Amino acid sequence: MKTKTLRPSSCNLFAKCTAAAHGENDQFDINWEGGAAIVGSALHDAAKALVLRESIPYAEIQRKWALNKSQRREMGRMIGCVRKYCDEQLHAGGWSPTLVAEQRLEGTYTTEACTYNLGGTMDVGGMSRDGRIWGTIDWKSTRLETADYAAQQMVYLWLAKEWWKTTESPKRPEHYQYHIVYVRDWTEEVSEAYTPEELDAWMAGFIDQIESWNGRTYNPGGQCQFCPRQADCPAVYRLVSAMAMSLKGEGFDAAAENASDDQLIEFKKNAALITNLTSNALELLKALVVGRGGEIPGAGGVLTISTRPRYTIDPLTAWPICEKGLTEEEIANACRLSKTELLAGVASHAPRGQKKKAKEDFWEELCDADAVEENASVILTLKKARTIEVNFED
Repeated sequence: MKTKTLRPSSCNLFAKCTAAAHGENDQFDINWEGGAAIVGSALHDAAKALVLRESIPYAEIQRKWALNKSQRREMGRMIGCVRKYCDEQLHAGGWSPTLVAEQRLEGTYTTEACTYNLGGTMDVGGMSRDGRIWGTIDWKSTRLETADYAAQQMVYLWLAKEWWKTTESPKRPEHYQYHIVYVRDWTEEVSEAYTPEELDAWMAGFIDQIESWNGRTYNPGGQCQFCPRQADCPAVYRLVSAMAMSLKGEGFDAAAENASDDQLIEFKKNAALITNLTSNALELLKALVVGRGGEIPGAGGVLTISTRPRYTIDPLTAWPICEKGLTEEEIANACRLSKTELLAGVASHAPRGQKKKAKEDFWEELCDADAVEENASVILTLKKARTIEVNFED
């Protein structure tokens, strides 16, 4: 009998495109790790301390992740959200005082065809105050437009159910429920409460979906940017080719004008996919050129690698130097004040319970003084509503 390793974080992808779970014989296996992932990992280290009511090990986090100034500022904002959630949700009485953080979960699921080894790290786990519901919390730095985390969270709940069997506690939870906290936008997504039997039924259906793949069906979409099969996926090649042909065709404008509502929505999904795949492909191309000595010559030209310096100016250090040679107006023209940073600073000085009003008053004063110029941007998004969402910002 063969064995296969399934990571909970990959199950979101498998739920959308089962073909992604069958890449054993592919030539390439791609996994992307960017700056956002580094900040998210560092946030989890800080969140663990907050959950367990410990001091945040800032020095250790900095040594481990080597965050730059921008990433440290971003971390500070997200830590504020996690701290507020812990104070007003986890530690406020609705959850049992005994919480676990960064708990490793392991389990196996066996069918006639395969043994699946499942394992992942549960960000937070805890019992409801009445001892009936075991809840899990997953910290997400960003709410992604194309992401649906239900499969990942259900696997974590199933693993938590299995983990409970290994404990010495005579009492088992009656239900299991997941919470997703989107840190940057201060919102929470809460699932329904599932019985152990419902979790077993869901897992059986999910594994059956993977094992029933016919070897031909692909479902490309926004999730393709996270798929390790993207370099070998025939569906992605066809989708990119079809999109390129439609964009360069003379009749494209007329075709878009007459498209149905469903076609326009599908086009938005595909456009986002093309953007993400192109971005990932260019990063991969840079790595290949560097690996081949920094230059690849060919009949159509030469691919070369060069560096372009990027500068981040520390305003506290630069300000007195700028004042020596520039007028106030010239300094102002070179500066851009962030609304998010300003309001975060105002909130940090306001007493608890008055932070929202302090931010509103400060912003109103700026507007009254004509210090704010508002320009509208048209942003096209595709929203997918599900479960319960709670905004817990002060």
